[in-house]
Amino acid sequence: MAEIPPPQHGPSGYSNYPRMNPVSNGFGGPAPRPPGIYWDVINEAWRIVTADLGTWMVATLLMYVVTYGVNIVTSLIGMLIDPNSSPFSGARAIGKTPEFGPTFFLTFGLQMLGGLLVYPMQAGLFLMAVRRVRGEQVAIGDVFAGYKRTGPVIGAYLLMGIAIGLGTLLCIIPGFYVAGALAFVPILVLDQELDVMQTLETSYNALKSHAWSMFGLLFVLGLVTLLGFCACGVGILVSFPVYVMALALTYYNFFPNRPGTGWVQQQPIGIEPPL
Repeated sequence: MAEIPPPQHGPSGYSNYPRMNPVSNGFGGPAPRPPGIYWDVINEAWRIVTADLGTWMVATLLMYVVTYGVNIVTSLIGMLIDPNSSPFSGARAIGKTPEFGPTFFLTFGLQMLGGLLVYPMQAGLFLMAVRRVRGEQVAIGDVFAGYKRTGPVIGAYLLMGIAIGLGTLLCIIPGFYVAGALAFVPILVLDQELDVMQTLETSYNALKSHAWSMFGLLFVLGLVTLLGFCACGVGILVSFPVYVMALALTYYNFFPNRPGTGWVQQQPIGIEPPL
């Protein structure tokens, strides 16, 4: 766990560190700490998820059912249009070369669209986790919240993927740094409703000095998710929410405020924030 340095006071006598808003965090979780990467968020994420396990399992199951269902439907439509031109059809499997005509690109576009629709569901699950950390009420249906901003969500995910891909091409290691620096993109795009470029810029500015530690946390959380998937596939309904919640807890240390509330972060030690 990262060490917490002593509070630094501004000229007004207020601490620069955010303190817990007593209205939020009603589930009894920790107050936001100085921005940083803390490994104990994994334990805290497990505690929060298992305290309301049914909600998180069903929300995650919905995400997988809807997204994979869309993939199956779009793939079937593409194969019905022209099986030989479908990039994932049996025609390709037996060595036939598809014709790269309008039909090919139509079917390929349909299947890509099905894949892209997973992003709003993932973003919705991240937003659920952040709201839960802030002590707000969440419901299973909140997993669909990402579809209210489908365009920005997909755009942010795609640009994040391109940035990580370009970094990976530069001897791989820079891609790890970019992945760590852009880790908050799936949350920011909904929680703060920024445009696509602002989302990437805000995440980078927040995490650029913590990118390597953030990548390490993401790597460990990825292993946890993989172990859940290996447990007959069912375990991922628990391990993926833990991944999401751990990232939400880390995000909360950097962005403790509800967007638009105007809650003051600087305040005297031990005193409630000014109204």
